[in-house]
Amino acid sequence: MNKADRNKRIARIKIMQSKILGLSDRDNYEAFLYRLTQKRSTTEMTKEEQLLVIKEMDKLMFQENDRARKALKPMFRKLYAILKEQNLTWNYINGMAKQMFGVDRANWLSHDQLHRLVAALQTHANRKNNRKEI
Repeated sequence: MNKADRNKRIARIKIMQSKILGLSDRDNYEAFLYRLTQKRSTTEMTKEEQLLVIKEMDKLMFQENDRARKALKPMFRKLYAILKEQNLTWNYINGMAKQMFGVDRANWLSHDQLHRLVAALQTHANRKNNRKEI
């Protein structure tokens, strides 16, 4: 059981390594491990050292997710403004997200996808406003 737990911890570290962009190459990854444990490989580490690495990687992943969410806030404000201005519902927005990107909810879109959705809605709003003026 102890060996199985150890292998699970090592696998978790490897998965987390691939998700943290700054650790994508071997040198950065080994430097990260060495900074924390003075060892360059997870197989050389004790259980406590592996748990320390996992804890530190969790922190890094949370920081990345937090930054990404903050970057989306202005786009969601713009989306909400268009929604109110055009009397649209979230169901309409989610339907457009599904049609354009195959994603069920606008909240799940990447920054690029959200930007394109807002651009499409803004274009639609501009056309609608131009028709009213004629």
